Amino acid sequence: MPNAPIIPPPPEAPLLLKAVTALALCLFTNVAVQSVLELRHGGTPALPWYPGAVLGTCVLGLAACLGIWKMRRLGVLAFILAAGAQNLVLVLAHLWNPASALLVPAVVTGVALSSLHRMR
Repeated sequence: MPNAPIIPPPPEAPLLLKAVTALALCLFTNVAVQSVLELRHGGTPALPWYPGAVLGTCVLGLAACLGIWKMRRLGVLAFILAAGAQNLVLVLAHLWNPASALLVPAVVTGVALSSLHRMR
């Protein structure tokens, strides 16, 4: 059929969800690096477990963001777990700030949960 319209394939994931995921990744990394630098420059007493815990939560956050990027439901659950773990680490280190620790993960989780029905 020479007159049949050519329909392009649908996009892999909504652009807004990918943009929010990239933003969350950058913010998670920024908060972690900033916290480690604060400890190294005498912001709080040095805690021997803190750099490893921050690195662990960053790796978990990176894996979660990758899962959300690939539109996987497990990525959303991992992101919630990573946000909780990061908040726990910050509370134990006495560096917890509710504005930065709760606001961004809540927004990203809300957007991801609103797209959960489209995820595999």
